[in-house]
Amino acid sequence: MFLDDIYYLYLKGPLSALNYERPYPQADSVHKVKLLVTTVHQGITSKPDIQRKLNFAPDTRNRQARYYFDAAEFLGFVNSDGSRRIILTELGESFVSSSASTKDQIMVSQMMGIRALRKGFEYELDNDQAMDFLDLRKLVIHDSNLGPKEKKLTYTAPNPRLDDTPSRRAKTTLSWIKWIFALAD
Repeated sequence: MFLDDIYYLYLKGPLSALNYERPYPQADSVHKVKLLVTTVHQGITSKPDIQRKLNFAPDTRNRQARYYFDAAEFLGFVNSDGSRRIILTELGESFVSSSASTKDQIMVSQMMGIRALRKGFEYELDNDQAMDFLDLRKLVIHDSNLGPKEKKLTYTAPNPRLDDTPSRRAKTTLSWIKWIFALAD
């Protein structure tokens, strides 16, 4: 994929609405988000089976699987059927039936619907360097569905903890931006 192709996807925006009812993504590996969607397509739809398939360390398996499921659901690829089973959305079905390069295009399109990610992408495109982490963190806080009390505490802290939820979400946003730019290399 060329940078011009990525820029076109940036201008076009997401193919399907993002699910801002789900937590803002906290799943650094785009590969594992894609693998989760593919795993569901293969018929592995229970959360415990997906946890094993994605090969998370046993002590973090539940938490990490939840982060990746939330990311895939936030991006519009999967839903929960109300029980412990995960199902593909129409976009998820389209994703799994696509070629590898089209899967990357679909993923980039969906990511470009995330306001903080778009701003970080714009900044890097215009300045040839990544946005300052704390500035990106502020954008993520603004974009996230944090509660008002948590948002106020994390946004106004003079020396923010870099291991808090907004920082972990900003780290994911930064890693996704890096993944997008790596596609153009």
